[in-house]
Amino acid sequence: MPGLNVVYNLKGPLDDKGPVLDRAVKACCVADDYRAEHLHDDSALVITAARYADYPLRSFENDRFRVFLEGRIYGLSDDAMQHQVLTLADVLFGQESSRDQTLRDWLTSTDGEFVAVVLEKSTGRLVCFNDIFCRLPLYLSYEDDVLVLTRNIRFAVDTLPDKRLDRMAVAQFCLFDFAMGRRTFFEGLERVAGASLIEVEPDGGRFDKRVVYTLNFEQKAHADKSIEANGRRIAALFRKACRDRVPEGYKAVVSLSGGMDSRVVAGALRAEGVDVVAASWVDFRGAARADAEIARRVARTLDIPWSLGQLRRAEGRDLFRTLQIKLGQVYLGTSHLVQHLDRVRQLYGPKIVYFSGNGGDRVNHDLRPHRPVRDLDELVEHILSYERRLSGRGDLPLDEIAAITGLSVEAIKSEIKRELAGYPEQSMEQKFVHFILHGQSLKRHHEGDDRNRMHVWSTTPFWSIPLFLYLMNCPDEQKRDEQLYAAYMRQIDPRLVRIRRVVNQNPRPRWIGDEAPGWSRLASAAAKTASRTWGLIKKVYKPLRWRLFGRRVPSRDFAHGPDLLRCLDEQIEQCGAIGEHLSRPALRQVLREAHRYNASSMAILLTILSMIEYVYEDRSRLRDYAQANLDSYV
Repeated sequence: MPGLNVVYNLKGPLDDKGPVLDRAVKACCVADDYRAEHLHDDSALVITAARYADYPLRSFENDRFRVFLEGRIYGLSDDAMQHQVLTLADVLFGQESSRDQTLRDWLTSTDGEFVAVVLEKSTGRLVCFNDIFCRLPLYLSYEDDVLVLTRNIRFAVDTLPDKRLDRMAVAQFCLFDFAMGRRTFFEGLERVAGASLIEVEPDGGRFDKRVVYTLNFEQKAHADKSIEANGRRIAALFRKACRDRVPEGYKAVVSLSGGMDSRVVAGALRAEGVDVVAASWVDFRGAARADAEIARRVARTLDIPWSLGQLRRAEGRDLFRTLQIKLGQVYLGTSHLVQHLDRVRQLYGPKIVYFSGNGGDRVNHDLRPHRPVRDLDELVEHILSYERRLSGRGDLPLDEIAAITGLSVEAIKSEIKRELAGYPEQSMEQKFVHFILHGQSLKRHHEGDDRNRMHVWSTTPFWSIPLFLYLMNCPDEQKRDEQLYAAYMRQIDPRLVRIRRVVNQNPRPRWIGDEAPGWSRLASAAAKTASRTWGLIKKVYKPLRWRLFGRRVPSRDFAHGPDLLRCLDEQIEQCGAIGEHLSRPALRQVLREAHRYNASSMAILLTILSMIEYVYEDRSRLRDYAQANLDSYV
């Protein structure tokens, strides 16, 4: 996995850690075209990087500072970018009380995906800051006066003096496919928040970190504007975000599906005159066939080249590569995408920018809970019991997750409640919006985008800072039934709104917003009325049925491949580290009843067990199943 690695001993030299650091940075080089680089090396501070040739990482300096910048700052020339960062460094290393405000203002007005490390040459003082979304995931540990700050979680884990599994993070991963807040799978190792300012002053051994800007979705600054006015402004911001993300001499490759998000990206790039192509894929089961057909139609409408790849089933070798890249931060149910990314790189070469539609399914829709929520306890129950907007979520019951981790149900709920209470919003509905965006998007989807960067630079305009802040300041009511989405899509290319979309691989595409013909609107209204009526009936009928006949859960038969189940069984029975950290009897029980649980649950379980085996025993059973069918993609 590419990226910067910083190791700083605030109390003395790093002499005894040299071999460990060398092995750690070499382990980051997961492909033949990677190289390990030593960017700065003295007795107490080592800055290294692993990367391929076209990965964006540069250094520049003046008389006072040396800057290491990973990622990209958009819409600025190289000279302007360097001038702004060096000017900002003067403020951050000064004594002004307004330096946090200066950084906050710069971060919220600067579009980029980056991590910046600034070293003051004469004193050894160091400052690090990142974009407000932490689009490039960054990990930090500080133990025994040694700071490790790295883009590569494998580097971080390899340098941890004591690898203590965080069982609460495991429980949350089982529930949501991400750990909340700053948690990773290991105690003492945190995921750095966006808009963080990290300061190291070796004279006196001072280390400090704080967040200078926190997202708050309570206020809706653009609520006084019409849908049409907001749509025009969003369209302009969207087109600029797409244009700015493609450097001169690069080709844009859009991962085009049958949904709305990727098509509007392709449309904006085409409207801006960018050299753009589209690439789609069909899984070996054919579940994405409807997506591919709509994608083909979108590409033909936009008159851009389009290619379709056929993915084979996910095998142990694909899962092992994903494990190596992100060490469990990306769950192994997405391992089939490694084939798609390989194909994109082979077709279009290294000088490309890979665009996804990630984030569009969040910022463009009304994310508020579908029912009233009065307080934090109800919000926790709603998230656990009712919310199904978490893609990739498994269906392991909370009591079984508690048994696996050795935590109580109440402890798991209390920790979720504590995280929700820490969000700045006061209303429960906006706290829920924060949970969806900060949890699933910032923790889950951004790790997925980062996995893509193992191959090529991956981005999405939906996390452009000016665009995101404008969209999230639009009223939720305007986002219902794709009203606002359709309004700005028409500004970009009205033809795109007239092409139906695929939702969750449903083979029957749906119309977008008010583009639906009269008969379709009547059918949709009838379906909604029937759904509401059935919901009212269930409120009366279900309690009566449960009282008379008991709570009988309908039988569900999920089929999982025998190789997948055999691999899980061998991990549970033969890996000593799994038995030390988790409950073998509880894991056995889940495996005996695997037919009750969906494919996401099995992929989540395999991710956790494979990570533990790989970290604690330095081996992976996935390699024993290199060509076996370990597919768990739905």
